[in-house]
Amino acid sequence: MAMEAQDFSVEDIYVPIKLKKTFDQAGVEKFAESLMDGEELSPILVRKDDKKGHVLVKGIHRLEACRALGEDTIKGLLVQARLR
Repeated sequence: MAMEAQDFSVEDIYVPIKLKKTFDQAGVEKFAESLMDGEELSPILVRKDDKKGHVLVKGIHRLEACRALGEDTIKGLLVQARLR
């Protein structure tokens, strides 16, 4: 069974510090240009957290591109957290 992408509020997604360290403005600009050209981005990955709501797992540049363009929502897949 394939997971189906759903809309998540851009403002409600918590970005962990670990992912913030991988942030690169050039990556955001690349995705923002793709969005402005009408391209559809692949969904980000988020997990559910009882305290933080939705936590970003993968897709910081896509999320920040949507945020920079003033988008309210972003397509994402809800994944299960893995314990390490």
